[in-house]
Parts: sequence; structure tokens; C-alpha cells
Amino acid sequence: MDKVKLTKAQAWHLENLREHHSKRDIVAIAINDPGSTAHVKGGINSIDHDTLIRALYVGYEVEQTVEEKLLEAYRAALPYQAAPDVQSAYREGVKKACEIAEIAVKWARN
Repeated sequence: MDKVKLTKAQAWHLENLREHHSKRDIVAIAINDPGSTAHVKGGINSIDHDTLIRALYVGYEVEQTVEEKLLEAYRAALPYQAAPDVQSAYREGVKKACEIAEIAVKWARN
């Protein structure tokens, strides 16, 4: 069985709960008393029960945000082995994609 993907907020809330509760208790809270964490945006109430149980017992990975994915693609192209005009066009394309999506990214060379 594969690990599930959680958002950063979901992972943060799940880890917070794990500091104070057993896995069994977290499942019980999610099923029997969902209102106790309903006020927490992106908390365990935003995770369906099957995914929550798999996250607790199989494991989970934190999804990258769109910003992180674009920045990763940009950084991967820095040692790009192509003609300067192609290399520059790729980086500029990623920057333009971020501008269109209204994503503020701190562009760095490393």
C-alpha cells in the first residue's frame, strides 16, 4: 500500500495531534467527534477517514505547492545544458507562468 498525499496544513495538524494522542484516539476523534476540530481549516476534518487511517498507519507525503513545483523546475534548469537563448527562454517561461498564476516566488539562482 502506498503512502497518501496530504497538504502541508493537513500534515501539520496531524503531527500536532500525534504529539498528544495515539493513532487510535485520532481516528476516534475524526469519526466520533469531528466537531472538536472542525474550526481548524485544513485540519483532519478535511481528510476522508480512509486517507486519515492510511496516513497514520502506512505513512504520508506532503504535497508540494504549485509555487514549490515551479521553483523546483526553475532551479532544475539552472545548470541547463543548452544554448543560452533556449536556457533563458525556459527560465523566462517559468517566471511568466508564475506571473500569470499570480504566484509570488522569490527567484534565486541556488
